[in-house]
Amino acid sequence: MIPLRFETKYERWVVVTILLYCVFAVGIMLTQFSLHRESWFHSLPVVITPVVITVTFLLFGYPQYYEVHEDFLYLRQGLRKVRIPWESVAQLQCRQTASRSSVIFSTDSLVVTTATGKRYTIAVAREDSFLAEVEKHCPNLVRQSFGLGLPFSQPV
Repeated sequence: MIPLRFETKYERWVVVTILLYCVFAVGIMLTQFSLHRESWFHSLPVVITPVVITVTFLLFGYPQYYEVHEDFLYLRQGLRKVRIPWESVAQLQCRQTASRSSVIFSTDSLVVTTATGKRYTIAVAREDSFLAEVEKHCPNLVRQSFGLGLPFSQPV
């Protein structure tokens, strides 16, 4: 079976904020080098910090996609690659909040919880299609008000 790929949901304001931060970081770097050519090493922390944060954010946040395979759910978030066997998926909880535990580009997210208690935050562009596809592979999960979960389960 060919895996079904679901793209990440990108909210314009989040992406614009990240791009503005990158431009700001480059501006700080150029300003510090032009103002302090003879003693640039004194301003090195001011220059390096935004660059390190930007590069780290991009490494851990891009590319992002999610694949539904026959035997597992595959999550790709930058350098992070996770395979979750279908039998260990315990809950998918829909959230609309600004809090995150991973680098995603949307405030609408899904939290995938495994039977061992591990939680992965993802943002799927076609959330309804994704939940329907997961439901096909996890017959033990049922539609709940918060997403998909075991019968009589509460959101985590």
